[in-house]
Amino acid sequence: MAGATWTATKISATAAENMQTEAGLLLNTFDVSDPDEPTDAEIICATSGDFSISCTPEVEDFFEDVNNAPNNTKEGKRINGWNCELSVECLEFTIDTLELALGAAEAISANGVKPRAQYETTDFKTIWWIGDLIDKEKLLVVKMGDAVSTGGINFSTGKKGKGRLSLTITVHPSLATPDVMPMEFYILEKAA
Repeated sequence: MAGATWTATKISATAAENMQTEAGLLLNTFDVSDPDEPTDAEIICATSGDFSISCTPEVEDFFEDVNNAPNNTKEGKRINGWNCELSVECLEFTIDTLELALGAAEAISANGVKPRAQYETTDFKTIWWIGDLIDKEKLLVVKMGDAVSTGGINFSTGKKGKGRLSLTITVHPSLATPDVMPMEFYILEKAA
């Protein structure tokens, strides 16, 4: 086409307001119907470094062994499950954060916690991550239901440094609702 002057280096006018910024918060409760500013009691811990959140399907080609079927047909694609997790470093060492990091754990006193040999139903919790978009009126929100730590206790420290407790939180579907992956994503307007 003669005379075209546009280039493919353009971005949309709304791109800046839809970008996510800063590290965000890890919360033990959040109300998507009324996204108020979280209280101190709702914040799980102060964090360091980046949050990493992923939700990846386990994909199978159902027609892989069918003669004359091409590889990777859309009709043959099946999702066998999802691998969804969050990773971050927590800076607060409390009984609650140690118990969260262990996953299968229980308090043995007001000041102590120990790991268990197996998970219990009560170990699986709903955990929230919220982060600002550049448009400061909006939030990106991730809900992780039936989540439990699968990374165990892993903390590091150093001379003149802060102790860092690594958290790896993994989402788990239930046999009661096997087709429901308990992870949800929202873009919300902050409450006034």
